[in-house]
Amino acid sequence: MKQIIITPWGAGFYADFFHVLQGLHIARTYDLQASVFWGANSLYFNGNEVFSEIFDVNKIALLQNLLTASEITKHTGLELSDIYKAKDGKPISSDLNEKDYLEMLLKIIEEKGWCIFNRYLFGINQITDDFCTVNKRPKWNFRDLVNDVHKLKDYIISEAASITEKASSYYCIHIRGSEKVRSGKNSAIIAQKYAELLEDLQLSENSVVLLTEDRIVVESFAESTKIDNLIIPSTNRQGAVGKNLLGRENIEQAPAFLSGQWSKEDKFRMAVDVVRDVFIGSKSDLFISSKSNVSTAIKNLLHPKIKVIQPDFDEVICLG
Repeated sequence: MKQIIITPWGAGFYADFFHVLQGLHIARTYDLQASVFWGANSLYFNGNEVFSEIFDVNKIALLQNLLTASEITKHTGLELSDIYKAKDGKPISSDLNEKDYLEMLLKIIEEKGWCIFNRYLFGINQITDDFCTVNKRPKWNFRDLVNDVHKLKDYIISEAASITEKASSYYCIHIRGSEKVRSGKNSAIIAQKYAELLEDLQLSENSVVLLTEDRIVVESFAESTKIDNLIIPSTNRQGAVGKNLLGRENIEQAPAFLSGQWSKEDKFRMAVDVVRDVFIGSKSDLFISSKSNVSTAIKNLLHPKIKVIQPDFDEVICLG
């Protein structure tokens, strides 16, 4: 069967996860077999294929025909190390518009039997819906795909459950950390504003889980709120919460996370932390979000009846 091989486009964890959803949608729309390989071009690579270390691929129906590493190298003629490299497997010009890109991708798959998919398609619904309508295929439905594919390994679910086991119910706040050069300068201010919102909503009597990877956010939020039952998930990364995703010690310089200053173990642990936090957020009784892919994942995994509050505090960050 003709194959689409979904590799990372090298963005953050959930940007790459949403990219997988696009590849799986293309596969089911055009009768292709899909395989996912997150290797060295993933920010979270620890020496092993990352996606299957995080997600239980046996529970993902759209990946039931997943190729093994040896099968994919035999199928494509490429060594796995080549597939893992961001610079390899790019037969299609990134200058093409998205519609032309998809047409070229499908043409190459028809001719070669496979193609690597590593470009994010922001307008995937517009460029596939007509075909889906004519051929009676499922249209792009982001929420459904998130829920169909976000099947975490048991060890991550167990870790998430251990964090919230003492809270029969809880509210959840996700505050985007200072992984961006401009936004990092205002992370303390943004945390204060979230704390003030919590007080204004009179939610301080409930258990509240704060999801963030940023030490500055944690300290500022804790100092700005009167909440006694505040839960902050810890991390097994070196330096714990005190170590920021991209390193803020010299924020105008190359981010530590991208410049190789983090160990492979810490990079992979960052992936575990973020999916664990998304799972925790998805089980909350009220969710206060930020403008981020992590919050987007949580909102789509939440039960539709759960209230979501989406403040515009990120404008403060963006103006940094």
